[in-house]
Amino acid sequence: CRRFILPQFTRFFDVFGVTFFIRITGPFLMIYLVSNIFLTLIYSDSVIVFSLCSLGFLLFTGILTKYALRSFRIFIGQEKQHTQLLLQKGQLEQLTDHLNGLSKKYTDIRRQNHDMSGHLTALSYLIDTGQWDDAADYIDSLILRRKPRE
Repeated sequence: CRRFILPQFTRFFDVFGVTFFIRITGPFLMIYLVSNIFLTLIYSDSVIVFSLCSLGFLLFTGILTKYALRSFRIFIGQEKQHTQLLLQKGQLEQLTDHLNGLSKKYTDIRRQNHDMSGHLTALSYLIDTGQWDDAADYIDSLILRRKPRE
């Protein structure tokens, strides 16, 4: 039971748990914190510090946004792969059911061939021994047995 539940739990935890939260919200939280630091530096009197802080803020924001988008693309790719695996699993189950049905039909045909071989052997014996009336009665009983009941 553990063998089947644990992978499902870890997959759910991986996708919607702490890892997902950090990957998606982490960069935006960092942008917020860094922007507050840069805003405190902006209020200084130096133009060079202001320019460097603005440039650093834009660069840092771009890098974190790129990381967030890449993480989101990875997440979407994993979800597509999971959906494809579920689809393939369904198709495999359908094929398995179809093959089981074919196997049952094949077994039924083999059983009917075996029964027919037995009937033909019995008829051959009756004809070879000259028991024509018994052979005719046997054929009639086979015909009556094969007719669908109404």
